[in-house]
Amino acid sequence: MIRSTYLTVIFFLTFSLALAQDFTINGSVVDENNIPVVLANVILLGEEGEFIKGTVTDDQGDYRIHSIAKGNYRIVASYIANIVESDLLVVTSSIEMPPLVLQSAQELDEVVVTQNKPKLEQLADRHIFNVENTAISDGDIWDVLKRTPGVMVMNNRLYVNGSSKVNIMINGKLVNLPEEDIINLLSGSSASNVQSIEVITSPPAKYSAEGGLLIDIKMKKNLVAGYNGAVFNRYTQGVLPKHTVGTDHFFKGKRVDFSTNYSFSHDRDWTRYSDATTFFEDGQENEIWTAEQKSISKGKSHNLNLFLDIELNKKNALSFSSTSSFSPNNNTIYTSSTDIESTNADVIARLKGLNTLGDDTYNTSNYLDWVHKLNDKGAEIATNAHFTYYDSKDNQELNNDIVVGFTENTSENTLNISSDQIINLFSAQTDLTLPLSKQSTLETGLKFANINSESSILQSGFDETITNINPSESGIFNYDEQI
Repeated sequence: MIRSTYLTVIFFLTFSLALAQDFTINGSVVDENNIPVVLANVILLGEEGEFIKGTVTDDQGDYRIHSIAKGNYRIVASYIANIVESDLLVVTSSIEMPPLVLQSAQELDEVVVTQNKPKLEQLADRHIFNVENTAISDGDIWDVLKRTPGVMVMNNRLYVNGSSKVNIMINGKLVNLPEEDIINLLSGSSASNVQSIEVITSPPAKYSAEGGLLIDIKMKKNLVAGYNGAVFNRYTQGVLPKHTVGTDHFFKGKRVDFSTNYSFSHDRDWTRYSDATTFFEDGQENEIWTAEQKSISKGKSHNLNLFLDIELNKKNALSFSSTSSFSPNNNTIYTSSTDIESTNADVIARLKGLNTLGDDTYNTSNYLDWVHKLNDKGAEIATNAHFTYYDSKDNQELNNDIVVGFTENTSENTLNISSDQIINLFSAQTDLTLPLSKQSTLETGLKFANINSESSILQSGFDETITNINPSESGIFNYDEQI
């Protein structure tokens, strides 16, 4: 009896493992000369183009994607501005893919274009993508990140080595902003002021508390003594226009370096979305729901960056940096219409929806650093103080109305939501770096952080004529933390 029980358990475990079996796709990415492409982005997409997972190629140009269920997929590989896509893959077992070949841009007989190519430098803990004075630096910083080897942007989210836990730094200073505000900041900042993008896959000890991988955006400094500056104006016309204007300034003295960048962006986006869903009842088509949604977004953003470096003497250096972003009166309007039809194309009901979203966001992050060199062998003490202030106000109105059908239940429902959040972050940190030999370095430090957050939300609406229902709700949330 016991033996039969064991055999039954083993059978079911084996059967379950077989059903849950995942597969692997192996392959490589090469250029047109059959040379392996290192740090090419490789993305696994579903049959409908949805993002599944991603990775990057290794030093041999090879990639491996694990834990893939049965299904239909496509592989897309990209490196800077070059993209290649595989045919549709039917995955029923592990697959060894033929090499994906990235083709360079076409060469025209009558046109000669001279430009610097972006350079990729690989170190033990990071790779550095040098973009200064290249064609890539003609856009904004967000566009540069999209082309940086080893960095993937899917649905406006950053991925490094397949991980979405990525922190952004500017000149070695962490940017304490929500993801959507980081996008606004980088989209409104000209890449002409960027020297390089460093993708740090093994963060130094002083960043280990934050967790995740790091992308450090290195801004240019004036290498020649004196002053230089520039004014830029960028305009893009699609269905709706986008406009960015700004200015850069650099000054270098004997012991003082100063740079500042200001930009103003006015973006407008128009999106249209259609969807048709068929519902079945008892194995037969019953209803068809056809939805049409349109959205118009309008946003303005002011971005200001300041960097000041002062060499006090040969052993002491002081620096101050500030990153600020102000986005007032941003709004998005969603309109939707859904038709519910029978299989005979008769309209059973029609639903109308209106969603209006407005927000104001202000953020400023300020850093003060002091570095004292203990000797000429790399030993130093670094002290940093940081303060971030974040204020976000959101207002949303949702309106739903049944305009056709369901006459006995026809009603108009409205929901209003307003929220406000203020966050204060303060931290102070001291780090000691002490080289022990050519092969080893001791790093240790002490950090204090204080977080204060005050949030409030108020909602009112839906059908206020309904008895025994209070449609108004409010909440206040205060949070304090010291580490």
